[in-house]
Amino acid sequence: MFRKIVIVVFLAPIFWHCSAQDAFKRKFDIGVNVTSMLANVISLGGNDDTPRYNLSFRIKKDRSGYRISTNISYNKDSEIGTDGVFLQLTEADYRVKLGYEKYQVLTGRFILAYGLDAIWQRTSSFSEAGNGFSNDEKFQGIGGGPAFRFEYKLSDRVSLMTETTLYFLLGRKTDELSLSGQSLNKSTNDTVQLSTQIPSVLFLNVHF
Repeated sequence: MFRKIVIVVFLAPIFWHCSAQDAFKRKFDIGVNVTSMLANVISLGGNDDTPRYNLSFRIKKDRSGYRISTNISYNKDSEIGTDGVFLQLTEADYRVKLGYEKYQVLTGRFILAYGLDAIWQRTSSFSEAGNGFSNDEKFQGIGGGPAFRFEYKLSDRVSLMTETTLYFLLGRKTDELSLSGQSLNKSTNDTVQLSTQIPSVLFLNVHF
């Protein structure tokens, strides 16, 4: 019995090292955010028709790597208000992130990635009413912060990943109110924003 325990204790680090090496055998991966698609499938055709294009690319070397990701969200909606006035809203969100991360194998299939991201973001929201009033809000900023990602290896080439982030953004926000194309009031402010994200997104990664 004692001999078996010694053998297990001796061989466990070797097996763990081999498993860790296999986890990082692929040096590149491309990820696609499939959250919206899965949400629509699960809800059997829900009303979330906002296009979201979120892609990521990673280069890994040993237990660290670099990641770049882009996000494009666009939505245009219209409705009739309670007062009978036609309302139209157009929203857009563009983001580019560059990050450095390190990897830790938790088990044979679970991997923790942690590091820092730099982010550039530009958002806009334009609302227009049938009575001629319109409001145009824009924000552009840069920043960064810590990021944690949890990855589950479905196979050697495919994995699922979610992330949680905490970003500080320094930027400029403009807000303009107009009537029939004529500006009534316009304000510009420098802002500091805190952006958080809980693990509510799901990436499908392909490794090669």
